Amino acid sequence: MIYAAPMIALMGQALVAYGIWTALGGLYSLVDHWQTLITGFMALGAAYLTYRPVREQLKLTQTQSNAVMRDMLLNRQKELQQAQEAIEEKVYNAVTKLSFALDIFSTDKKLDNDDAFEFSQSLTRAMAWLRVRYVWRNSVSVEMARTKVDESLEKLVSLLDEIWGPHADQQNDDIHRYTKAEWAKVLRRSDEAKEEIQNANFDVINALNAMMMEISREIRAIDSKLSKLDDVLLSA
Repeated sequence: MIYAAPMIALMGQALVAYGIWTALGGLYSLVDHWQTLITGFMALGAAYLTYRPVREQLKLTQTQSNAVMRDMLLNRQKELQQAQEAIEEKVYNAVTKLSFALDIFSTDKKLDNDDAFEFSQSLTRAMAWLRVRYVWRNSVSVEMARTKVDESLEKLVSLLDEIWGPHADQQNDDIHRYTKAEWAKVLRRSDEAKEEIQNANFDVINALNAMMMEISREIRAIDSKLSKLDDVLLSA
């Protein structure tokens, strides 16, 4: 019993020491975990601080790109509107004048060769303008419609030339001298051509209306794109 007491004391001290060691180990493990957690948060914060300027720059770049696209669409819309105005001035007016002239002629009056020459020249200028003076850019639908206008104008001009051309030839004997039979045929053609010219003129007007509708369709499509871009820019 005398020796048992020191043994018990030693065992108690050992248990206390073990408890302290275990507690220190747990505390070290806790500190280690907290260090790992803090390091992770610091890395995450650094990554966010690095990404934030990049994100802002990307957002700014996208906004600038949308603004440039908006300006391009506005310019395109303006071009198409100017095209409609120019078509009214350069082509519609010439065709409308011929329509009025044909309407006021009485049924027993043929189209005068001088009038035919004047209208032929006016429509030829309109046709040349459509071919070379206006760039339709990348509008396939408008270009297809313009081609139909060009074809119908060409047919109309050809009919008018059939009326005034022989009269011009007759005034110049070096070009052609008509016999009485040939000249009688020319005069009959002047009478017969009026209805053909009216029909050809209607074809030109219909083709012009179709082309103007295609241009208007493009303008409406641009309006839709501009509306969407404006919503994006306002929300930026």
